[in-house]
Amino acid sequence: QIVEHFNQAYFILTKYNLELKNVAVYLRDKDFCRYAYDFNFEAHTNIRTDLLARLREVFNSKVPFSLEYRSTGVILSDFKEYIPKQLSLDDINNVTFEKNKKLMHAIEAVNKFYWKKAVNIWTI
Repeated sequence: QIVEHFNQAYFILTKYNLELKNVAVYLRDKDFCRYAYDFNFEAHTNIRTDLLARLREVFNSKVPFSLEYRSTGVILSDFKEYIPKQLSLDDINNVTFEKNKKLMHAIEAVNKFYWKKAVNIWTI
């Protein structure tokens, strides 16, 4: 149920091209008492997997196991307009670059072992 609420909120987040810095789990128990457990990111983000991981982390670590809740919600806050970032080859956060670097080291090791160009990279 929480993931469904997150998906609805994330759809709106991407529709309006926004990033956020705070995600919270909202619960209401059988006595209608309200609880909110939040998590602040270090920087604004709109990466779905990061948001879901933090949401799961907040729910599992902060919500008491004995709490019987009747309704849930997800609160996203501290918005900022998303501006795509240009990554350089020297940027550590560039995941594709890091994967390609590991691939090149593996190809180099294979070519060194077989004394020739056993493996080549081709692009179409």
